[in-house]
Amino acid sequence: MKLIFSFILTVLIFCKNDITEIKLNYNRTTDNQVWSNGIDVLTIKASGKEIQKVLTDETGTAAINKAMINKHGAVDVFLTSIGVEELYLTTIDNAAIDLYEVNIPRHYRFKFDRAVCPKCNKVDKIYKAVYGENQVVTIEVTEGGDTIYSNISGRKYYMGTCVTNALNPLWYCDRDKIQF
Repeated sequence: MKLIFSFILTVLIFCKNDITEIKLNYNRTTDNQVWSNGIDVLTIKASGKEIQKVLTDETGTAAINKAMINKHGAVDVFLTSIGVEELYLTTIDNAAIDLYEVNIPRHYRFKFDRAVCPKCNKVDKIYKAVYGENQVVTIEVTEGGDTIYSNISGRKYYMGTCVTNALNPLWYCDRDKIQF
């Protein structure tokens, strides 16, 4: 019996060491009551491609496998819950770290009246997210005859929806193709 208990304990410790936890620290106010019991969906991407979706538990904690981080070198974590546009949270680039904590809602640094991208730390390709019914799409026709559609017009990124809440992105980085 003692041997079985030791084996189970060893397996649990070993499995725990194979994961990286992501802990969402919610700062709830009367303006951002959009979470349901703290359970959210996190989308994990590598090189812009979705590789996994994970659910947080009631405490806002989710786990991803360290082997996945090592395989891709770095993964981006996005909040993609009901009623929330794809919101960039963080990049995990070190599988040796056991816990990443993210404060929700996010607060960003500013430079020249623009938010600094939390991924590339630059401001030159940052656009203010615009929500509303009158969405603008720019159309460009290339020399080869291809048509390119863009939500960027001037210094604004048109989100394509009028539905918004306290967690939806306020900024868009065209370099990293992320909303934050």
